[in-house]
Amino acid sequence: MTLSSTGQITGTPTAAATYNFTVQVKDSQNTTATANLSILVNPGPTLLTITTTSSQLPTGTVSTAYPATNLTASGGTPPYAWSVTTAATTFPPGLTLGSTGQITGTPTAAATFNFTVQVTDSVNSTATTN
Repeated sequence: MTLSSTGQITGTPTAAATYNFTVQVKDSQNTTATANLSILVNPGPTLLTITTTSSQLPTGTVSTAYPATNLTASGGTPPYAWSVTTAATTFPPGLTLGSTGQITGTPTAAATFNFTVQVTDSVNSTATTN
């Protein structure tokens, strides 16, 4: 980060820390003033990702309760909101995606269903998985 001759601080911090510094200004009469300042730089959010316990979700059986399956979000800035994207072909009928990323319910149709799940964090970062 840099301090310009007009007093503007610009740049992108590269590390989280408290930065203490002294600024001195001199006017056209050579009068000076000094101030001790500090800037607190907080760590940035980590990348939002979705994880599952395996690369493929469990197989369901019509009229039999689906084994509760948790999708997990990490990184980003909680809280998270889960959804099936509108670009998805079809979420399996009878199943629901809960607000915590849990897939539950009882399948009502036999087929292979391809869908995309999206998680959005509190600062509108998103991650998707198929």
